[in-house]
Amino acid sequence: MGQCVEKIACEECGSSDGLQTFFDEVKEKYYGICFAGCGQRFVKDPYGTDPDAAPDIVIKTPEEIREEIQEVKSCLVYDEDFRGIPKSQWKQWSVRLLISEYDGKTPYAVAFPYSDEGELVGWKCATIKKKAFWAIGATKSADPFGFERAMKLGGKSLYITEGEYDAIAADYCLVKAQEGKKFARPAYPVISLPSGAGSVTQTLKKILERVKSRGFKEIVFLMDGDEAGQEAEKVAHKLLPNMMKRVQMPTGCKDANDALKNGKYMELATNMLWNAHKPPIKGVIQVNDILGRISEKPTMGLSYPWDAITELTYGQRFGECSAIGGGTGCGKTVIAHELAAHNFREHGESTFMILLEESNPDTIRNVAGKIDSIPYHKPDAEYDFDQFMATVSTLQNKILLWDDEGNTQQRFEIDEIISAIRFNVAEYGTKFVALDNMTRIVDHLSASDANEFINKYASELEGLSTELGIHIDVFSHLNAPKFGASHEEGAEVVPSQFTGSKGMMRSFPVMMGFQRNKYAPDGAASYSYTSVLKNRKFGGEGKVKTQYNQGTGRLLQNEWDWNNDSLVIEKKK
Repeated sequence: MGQCVEKIACEECGSSDGLQTFFDEVKEKYYGICFAGCGQRFVKDPYGTDPDAAPDIVIKTPEEIREEIQEVKSCLVYDEDFRGIPKSQWKQWSVRLLISEYDGKTPYAVAFPYSDEGELVGWKCATIKKKAFWAIGATKSADPFGFERAMKLGGKSLYITEGEYDAIAADYCLVKAQEGKKFARPAYPVISLPSGAGSVTQTLKKILERVKSRGFKEIVFLMDGDEAGQEAEKVAHKLLPNMMKRVQMPTGCKDANDALKNGKYMELATNMLWNAHKPPIKGVIQVNDILGRISEKPTMGLSYPWDAITELTYGQRFGECSAIGGGTGCGKTVIAHELAAHNFREHGESTFMILLEESNPDTIRNVAGKIDSIPYHKPDAEYDFDQFMATVSTLQNKILLWDDEGNTQQRFEIDEIISAIRFNVAEYGTKFVALDNMTRIVDHLSASDANEFINKYASELEGLSTELGIHIDVFSHLNAPKFGASHEEGAEVVPSQFTGSKGMMRSFPVMMGFQRNKYAPDGAASYSYTSVLKNRKFGGEGKVKTQYNQGTGRLLQNEWDWNNDSLVIEKKK
């Protein structure tokens, strides 16, 4: 907000003194507004780039200030509908209308009165066409705008807005919403901060004792929904933990005046009178804060390649991570290929594939093979090369690959992987990530350090999936069972056997296991279980029979019937 300095010639319209200059004390810069022929044109540098052209700031005497205050007071009370506010409201708030002295008829600004202890001490002026403010008198040290009026009205709740327009609009919303009701009030105690959200501390310290003595029980804030408004609410809550409440603006409205102009006066009034609440603090949230999310009916996630898995989990959901574990060489990576192919073919979604134990060309061959049901990755596979290349071409920008070229030491940095995930989501709209495997990233660490690492980054990956709205599948090797057969011999997978299991069990809502006896005779090695081991949200757990087809290279759900189940799964002792 600026201080009036002088009137100078305007080069644009030719007026000899139509350009009013101001000095912004906060920014320590001059600006100007032409109130003559330019019609309130804003001038960024009224004195150009020559600092010597600017005049010295002359401190006005108290007598000169009082004269200016009285001059504005003698102006007409604003008598027009403006910003959705009727003329009756402007009169009630004693807002003045400033008329151009150049033609004697054109309104160019409104002036809001500021008092201190009941005495008029200044005016805050705002141009009608442009958003520019200046002060006459001591508005910064005065009581808030509307404070004297609010003290006369009294009541249970004192409402505070960020600006003068919002104070008048909020009052009118309440009045309009109560029209025709038996106990309707003609006016409500609403005030405005003198200098926006940043003046909340000085304002509360100045008025608090008088507010309490007048009998107000709560101070309700109607702040803008921007960062400054949110910070003001936090400050107010710290100063007034027992009195402070806040009002949620109607959807799509940034402030009270915006709510009025958009016809949402009833919603705002309802929120002011009945739904004002204390702002949330860390660790505490109110039902009203999540009503929008509560009202949204839960929906199915995207399907898996295996119908039974979809039924158990309700699908692949964005904002979540899943852990998938299996024995070494048992076929975990085949699951990654199937998921990527399925999500492209059925859902049109891309996958960022970070397969640390497979070359990128092999990854593309495997994913293309799952799409066409042809094992392109096998040397003896017979196929149409043109068909193969046509399928590969469809994977452009749909299968994204981790670039590990030049990593001779085979050391993988998780922070680099996370950065790459963020890039792919931003650049290509990637919705799925396959990280195979987490164990490979920590194989240079001791067992205790590896567990600590995974504990940390399991939580970070889950948070990343929520933040970006994506689904991440994290593959893991398993710790060997303490007794009986190995996982490579078909031993049952349990969550506690995952490397870094504590972190994954704590952070990931879904954990799945893949078990297969890769040494089983007579073709039984192709039989497997794909199991849901943990399902935090829905509780559905169970084993789904799957089978790898050597001819097509596909891992499909298949109700196989093998007469010697011990060849497939190690029974629990």
